[in-house]
Amino acid sequence: MRVFTLRHLSGHCILLVLLSLLTSVCCLPDPAAAAATVTALPARIDTVLNGFTRPYNSLVVASEVAGRCLTVHGEVGDAILQDGIFCRLDTTFNTLQLASNATARQQLRRQIRYDEAELQRNERLLAAQASSQSQTEQLALQLDLSRLKLSQLETEAKSLRETGKRHQVPAPAGWLVLERLVEPGAWVSPGQSLARVGDFSALVVPLTVTEAEKEALTAREDIALLFPDANRQGTGRLERISPDFDPASRKTRVEVQLSPTTMAELPQRRGGLRVQLHLQLADPSGAVLLPAAAVSERHEEFWLTRASLEKSSVRVMVLGPAAVPAGTEGRWLRVVSSEVRVGDSFLLPRSDSTPVSQPTP
Repeated sequence: MRVFTLRHLSGHCILLVLLSLLTSVCCLPDPAAAAATVTALPARIDTVLNGFTRPYNSLVVASEVAGRCLTVHGEVGDAILQDGIFCRLDTTFNTLQLASNATARQQLRRQIRYDEAELQRNERLLAAQASSQSQTEQLALQLDLSRLKLSQLETEAKSLRETGKRHQVPAPAGWLVLERLVEPGAWVSPGQSLARVGDFSALVVPLTVTEAEKEALTAREDIALLFPDANRQGTGRLERISPDFDPASRKTRVEVQLSPTTMAELPQRRGGLRVQLHLQLADPSGAVLLPAAAVSERHEEFWLTRASLEKSSVRVMVLGPAAVPAGTEGRWLRVVSSEVRVGDSFLLPRSDSTPVSQPTP
């Protein structure tokens, strides 16, 4: 029997066999392309918070005593002097009371010296049995009462001197006068408000924020600030968070303090400067970001294919285009579905499939 070998084939037959094998290999799908996947990223929304600068602290200056106002140191916008005195009240009656108290104390001291001498003389007579015990006790009682009266007058003198100091109404040195409520010659009652002053050595921006906005601010050590009216930028940090919340808006009050560098660059330290804070928050709708190539359109509906063995399809709603995430390229979309979560993996279609068209914003 004759054995058939490759040598018996003609050159044309060999060429046909090689071309057939090459065509079969080229038609095989690319495993790398078929296995290409993409992970759903969280969608973000841009939020702008608007606020206005305020002094770091403010307080109301009030008088503790009554009196007629003699002088006021500081107009609206002026700084409190270094001695810390905002206004002075008339101390005439206080001075007269101190003088009367000093006279009464002087009289008592002379009376005490006399009572001490009288008691010593009576004690000698009692020792010589020339005086009674009751008279000696009466003189000792009178001396003790005089000493107690002197102690009472000394306490009253301290109180009068302290009251005299309070006729100089104090305010924190260096703070600015926000509102002046008294003029020289006016009568001032105890507890009456005389002025309102503020500490402009630092500025804060009060805001009312939602829980998500508060968490975004708390997560940042340096918060970017924009002064749109002055065309300036700056930074700040979260200074205060109120433990309470507004029941009407269900928001929390916070304060962002401007950094020292930003304060130094401001042309004027004052309240009312408009400040904007730009935040990126998680999309409340639960949307995710995916490349437009991962979304296919069939029968006017949009679908994703999971990167699993079953390769199940998930119908989604396309919300619109999205900004290209850092480190990626191409067109990205915001999609939402109750079956899609951040971190889910989906297949990218092959080159012969038709990706979804760019939706109209």
